[in-house]
Amino acid sequence: MSDPAWRLATTADRQLFEGFTCTQAAPRSAFRRTRPVPHPRPWELDVQKWFHEKAPGRAAPNRSDDARVWIAVSAGRIAAAVAHSLPDLEYDNWLRKQLGDYPGPIRLLLAVAVSLEWRNRASGLADAACSLAFQDAVARSGGESTLMIGRIDLRNRASERMARRNCFEPLTEGPDEFDPEMRQWYVMADPPD
Repeated sequence: MSDPAWRLATTADRQLFEGFTCTQAAPRSAFRRTRPVPHPRPWELDVQKWFHEKAPGRAAPNRSDDARVWIAVSAGRIAAAVAHSLPDLEYDNWLRKQLGDYPGPIRLLLAVAVSLEWRNRASGLADAACSLAFQDAVARSGGESTLMIGRIDLRNRASERMARRNCFEPLTEGPDEFDPEMRQWYVMADPPD
C-alpha cells in the first residue's frame, strides 16, 4: 500500500467519508433484549461521527466557521483526517480572557483521526496531521503565530500522548467548563523559519 497523500477535502469526498472508520464497532450484547453495550471508546466514536456528519458537503450550508478538513488518501480510501477552524465568538472571547487578553489569532483543532487500517502501522499519521493543521492554521492567519486549542476526552490517553508529542500543554488543570468530560489543550503554531 502506498504512502497516503494529504489534500484538502472537498464536497466530492462525501463517499470517502461515509466509508471512513477510525474506531471499532461497539460490541454486541449476548442477549437480544438487553440494552446495547456501550462503546468501549466513545470519544473515538464521537470523532468518527464528526467526520461523517460535518465533512465537506455535510455541514449546514450557512456554516461560517472557516472549517478546514484535510485528508490523507491511499488506495482510494481515507487513511487519516484532520480539521481545524476559527472558534465561535463566545468561545474566542472566553479563551482570550483565560489567556490574559491574548491578541493573536486562535484556531481550534476540531478533530484528528487515523483509520483503523493505518492505526497500528507506526505510520506517524496522527503527528503528520497535527503538523499539517499547524502549517495550515498559520497560513490562514496570514503567516502569524497562531494559538491552537484542542479538546481531549479525559479518558483518552492515546490522544493525550499525541498532544504531548506535538508540544500541546493542558490549558486547564481540570475538566473543561464547557464540557466536563473534556480537557482543553493548547500549543503555539509558529511560521516556518
